Amino acid sequence: MFYGDSRLGNRLLAVGHFCGTVEIRTQPGLEIAKQQVGIYGPGQLAPSAKTWVGVDQLHLAPTLTIEELGGTIESEGSAQGFPLCAEYLPSGQTRRCVFFTTPESLWT
Repeated sequence: MFYGDSRLGNRLLAVGHFCGTVEIRTQPGLEIAKQQVGIYGPGQLAPSAKTWVGVDQLHLAPTLTIEELGGTIESEGSAQGFPLCAEYLPSGQTRRCVFFTTPESLWT
């Protein structure tokens, strides 16, 4: 799930299927880096960047809200088990990666 910050009203931007991660400074991570262009191209990564996140089945969600996904937050923390909605999104760095489940597949 990709959503905007408070300047975008926490609007849902896209949803995708999490495939895994690869540390940037490993051989596989460096191979991925060689293939990137634009803001992730050579010399463009922030020194603090640590991990590539793999996502497939990415769908733009221009009309959906986070609440309409009907999900439950699975990420560890104080919001675990709560409904997936803007009210329960974590603050700070943990806000960047929120794992959730839905009662039905988002891909049908």
